[in-house]
Amino acid sequence: MARFSEDLDRLEDKVLVSSNLKETMVLRTRMLKISPDNSFIYSKWAIQLLKQRQYRKAKQKFKRSIIISPDSVKPYDDWTTGLYLEREFEEVIMLLEKYHKKFTFPHNVQNTIGVCFLHLGDYDNAITRFRKAILMKSSSELAHFNWALALYLQGKKEEALGMYERAVQICRFPEWAYKREVEMLKKDLEREENKKFEDLIKAKMEGFEFLMTTSRTKMRENEDTE
Repeated sequence: MARFSEDLDRLEDKVLVSSNLKETMVLRTRMLKISPDNSFIYSKWAIQLLKQRQYRKAKQKFKRSIIISPDSVKPYDDWTTGLYLEREFEEVIMLLEKYHKKFTFPHNVQNTIGVCFLHLGDYDNAITRFRKAILMKSSSELAHFNWALALYLQGKKEEALGMYERAVQICRFPEWAYKREVEMLKKDLEREENKKFEDLIKAKMEGFEFLMTTSRTKMRENEDTE
């Protein structure tokens, strides 16, 4: 059993360093011969296919992963994350709507759907989902923050700041999360198929910067008055 695990780890290491799609497919096939009922291998393979924009094949692999581990949230989580990172927001929404009962934290599901609507420019539906997330868990700082961003994008800056302050009171939104989202938006601008959404993407980046800068300024002012 230990030998099998070592072989799988060795093959996975080879997959990670390989830039050749055919080679990685061969490696995945070899991994499945060692462990044919391993849902993790199918999920990893599917995520790789998503990166190659082979969505139909990726879906097949994810479904196989789910068949093997129907009671595990991991395949669904991997599928959702993979689609989100590839900016397939409509697919994420459909997936979560269909399998939402499989996920452990329903407020996170609503928040994620809201974020997808936000990226698609549907602010009203986005806010509806953030409101649902907060009704499920009032201490969801992410839902408050995303609601603030949606308000900013609607041009409601004062309301956005008020909502953002609520998020900060619950829990300081981590800097790495801002940076990650901004980096993803920058990559969106580089994609040729996203050129028609350029103004929307830039507006989101401005919204992040507005909320971050305003929050830092307020924190400094509060420190100076203490």
